[in-house]
Formats: sequence, structure tokens, C-alpha cells
Amino acid sequence: MAVIASRSPVAGEICDALGLKKVINLHLIMELGSIVKIEAEYYPDEKELKKLIPILKKYRLEEIK
Repeated sequence: MAVIASRSPVAGEICDALGLKKVINLHLIMELGSIVKIEAEYYPDEKELKKLIPILKKYRLEEIK
């Protein structure tokens, strides 16, 4: 099961279906007439974190004056 702690097996099935692992928080927002939004908090492994490095290198923080 992908969910670390869940009261319902359905949450684990949803995470598995979406390919999400090590999830600690999952929000499915389904509003009529809108797209489905999924917000997930999870514990990434080192390999996943390394994928962020080239993305983050494209940006820089600057002080707002």
C-alpha cells in the first residue's frame, strides 16, 4: 500500500492507481464543471530529489525591493 497510515483502504488504492508512493497526505478536489485536482504530500527518495536539481538551477531568488 502506498499510504503510510490510512483509515481507509480506498485511499491506498487511489495512491496505487496514481503511482504515488510514501504518501502522507492526499487531497482529491472534484468540483462540478472543473478539472480534478490532486494535491499529495509524500516522502521522496534520494533519486527523486536529484531530479529537482536541474529544475531548481533554472531559477534564482532575489530580494524584493
